[in-house]
Amino acid sequence: MANITAAAIKELREKTNVGMMECKKALTEADGDMEKAIVILRERGMAVAAKKAGRIAAEGLVWPMIAADGTAVIIEVNCETDFAAKSDNFGNFVKGLAEIVAAKNPADVDALMELEYADGITVAAELLSKVQTIGENIKIRRFFRFAPEAGVVSVMYNHHLAGKIGVIVRLAVSEGLESNEEVLTFGKNVCMNVAAYNPSTSTVTPFPLRDLKPRRRSSRLRSSTRASPKRSLKRSLPAVSASSTSRSAASTRATSLT
Repeated sequence: MANITAAAIKELREKTNVGMMECKKALTEADGDMEKAIVILRERGMAVAAKKAGRIAAEGLVWPMIAADGTAVIIEVNCETDFAAKSDNFGNFVKGLAEIVAAKNPADVDALMELEYADGITVAAELLSKVQTIGENIKIRRFFRFAPEAGVVSVMYNHHLAGKIGVIVRLAVSEGLESNEEVLTFGKNVCMNVAAYNPSTSTVTPFPLRDLKPRRRSSRLRSSTRASPKRSLKRSLPAVSASSTSRSAASTRATSLT
């Protein structure tokens, strides 16, 4: 049997982000062969992911970013708990995915899963590794990518950096104003309003009557429950859907501010 050194365990951990004990077990099973140990850990990760696949992933992180070339990306990745969503391990994974989307322009989530994440490891393999190390079901839910255009500036906003609401606004501007501070400030203010009110349109076209009815009902609900704070609180905070992390948070604010 090969002698498993602390240096070998550390190297395997750095390559896979798996815990020290799991790395030691894999190296022992692989008789000290680093590549074989990596394969063993990946297979175990697939088994762990399969067990967790049916568990609800209602928390997560929404991450907007603007690349150096002006490409705008916003991505949502879900996990099971708020604690995991706030961890550096999960956050760095989501940020890395956003950078890949910006650089590689995958058609959808399935195409993203096939791309290289780092050092020859695919996004799918890295996702399995995160499921194993974090210990939760993790799903890449959706992303949007906007290529840079002449005369268009993209501005992003991440609400309180909490990762629940992310916004990207694209503004049509005159040539030479793409980096203007007043334009960027205006764009950020628009983003903040989108985060707060979750508008259904960006135009000034009058709303159809059917679109105004929900707002009227919300106004009546608030005024009719104003005398009872406990009742008002229950009615103005709808349950957050597991499948709409960012939109649900914005909808809650829209209901309470209408």
